[in-house]
Amino acid sequence: MTRSRKSKRLRSYITGEKGTNRVRLYAHPRDGKMMLEYRDEFGAKKRLSLQHDDLERGKAAADALAANLRKAEPPRSGDLTLKELFDNYEREVTSTKAPASRRTTSARGNCLRCAGATRR
Repeated sequence: MTRSRKSKRLRSYITGEKGTNRVRLYAHPRDGKMMLEYRDEFGAKKRLSLQHDDLERGKAAADALAANLRKAEPPRSGDLTLKELFDNYEREVTSTKAPASRRTTSARGNCLRCAGATRR
């Protein structure tokens, strides 16, 4: 018995420049709702549901998001200041520790006072 193919029309759209403000619009395979996929300033992949299935409205939203990403400041270079390093550590490591072992604030303050917050 032969299977009939479902007619699938192309429902994706890509806008922006690769590496800076690339945005991909696609239909979610489960329910057909339009989704936007882009990378944030840290390079992490983000997905945003548009809660509708209209391709033309989705294209307009993708173009608007690409323009907003283009206007935002570019990703930071590899140079970190001491303050940014401590902020990253507190956000990523300290938050996973037990409350009793979160004692980095005094050491952080001492390091920032001695070395300076803008030290690279």
